[in-house]
Amino acid sequence: MSRAAVVGRLRKHWPSGVAALAKDPKLAAPEHQGLVKALEERWEGRLSLARVG
Repeated sequence: MSRAAVVGRLRKHWPSGVAALAKDPKLAAPEHQGLVKALEERWEGRLSLARVG
């Protein structure tokens, strides 16, 4: 994916992502589990390191 495409997607989805984090900062709700799984796959375990702190 090109940099421009990534930036475009971020701009489009940023408000909904911020709203989701404001309501559920730990992404523990069942409706966020797909996002959590995608993040874990993308970041290969580094996400769990961020949760430790």
